[in-house]
Amino acid sequence: MSRFTLRPLALPAAVAAFAMLGGCSTVTVFSSNFNASTPGSAPNPTQTVGTVQSSGDVTVIHGIGGSNENWVMLRRNPGQETALPTMNAFISPASTSNGSYSLLCAMNVGTMDGPATVSFMTGPGGAPANQEIFHIDLQKDGTLRVDDDPKTVFGHFPHDANFDLAVTMDATASPPVAHISVLGSDTSGTLDYPLKTPAQFATFFGAVQYWIGFNWHGMFHVTDILVTKRTS
Repeated sequence: MSRFTLRPLALPAAVAAFAMLGGCSTVTVFSSNFNASTPGSAPNPTQTVGTVQSSGDVTVIHGIGGSNENWVMLRRNPGQETALPTMNAFISPASTSNGSYSLLCAMNVGTMDGPATVSFMTGPGGAPANQEIFHIDLQKDGTLRVDDDPKTVFGHFPHDANFDLAVTMDATASPPVAHISVLGSDTSGTLDYPLKTPAQFATFFGAVQYWIGFNWHGMFHVTDILVTKRTS
């Protein structure tokens, strides 16, 4: 039997599942719609909850996909081979014990020659510090993949259209597990993924990182980033 549990999930069921999670007691550890940042500039370091650090071609723009909000654009053009666009959304406070954390964010992935990547990271004070716990690739064919493992390919998202990515990382499970879903029009799929990194990595969760890797070019956008911690 596969280590991964792959389940089809229609949008109403996905929304209901996330609403049930929201019924638990939670505390917000990162929140931003970037509307306090100036279009044409890098995102402000200080957000509604938590902080942001960016490098490379990372710029706030307004009104992607018909929305009326600011978005963060991460872009890498041919010739920018040494500049990796990266944005770290640091939670506050960073985790120092096993917990269950949920990410919900709006995304819009343009035409790319490789993946747009979302990583869960340990924090600067973690043990180890600033290390990847796991990552999700939003691939150029519209599928998703976890930790570069072809056995984890699942689901579908539309290019050049707004959709939501929902992830819950539960470090209280043994082993820790990530529940990953895509929500919105023309999306499908959810995956339960047991983490491969040592359990202590998830214990010290500290940031969500959005980035484009070496050899890949194109752009994607993100906004309405919300990270919560379950407290009961």
